[in-house]
Amino acid sequence: MRNVDEIDRRVVEHVWEYGWITNRTVQNLFTVDVYQARRWLADLRRRELLVQMTEGRSSGPGIRYGPGPEFPGRPGRDQPGRTNRPDSLDQTAQTRATGHERDGA
Repeated sequence: MRNVDEIDRRVVEHVWEYGWITNRTVQNLFTVDVYQARRWLADLRRRELLVQMTEGRSSGPGIRYGPGPEFPGRPGRDQPGRTNRPDSLDQTAQTRATGHERDGA
């Protein structure tokens, strides 16, 4: 039997490295069946460590889960999805994504 801290730690490490996790990945990481992986993912979602990223479908082994509001940060590291690029490059990427420039730029 695994404890919650071990499950949380390994899932968080995986999400930090890859940006998301699936039921299938949890099955492989812990050598558990689809039902146990589903229970653990549901608990992580209930505690807002993870949120569903995949649009449309709501179940299945390919649904991706990413960092939720309570997802822990790594000391001295950026949050998921953030870059280490200079602000000017981040602004350029934001402009391309939204089609709008920030005021004062």
